[in-house]
Amino acid sequence: MFTFHHVLFPVDFSSGCQALAPTVRRMVEVWSVDVTLLHAIDEERWLGGRH
Repeated sequence: MFTFHHVLFPVDFSSGCQALAPTVRRMVEVWSVDVTLLHAIDEERWLGGRH
């Protein structure tokens, strides 16, 4: 059986990200995986429309 040991969870605070958070939490609780959070941003939004 395949098990996960480490999960990379990109976080951008969108609704999709928030919807996936309980699944990641369950993976931690059930499989004791390590989680790395990666804060992702949309560069075009961050810099604005002028770049």
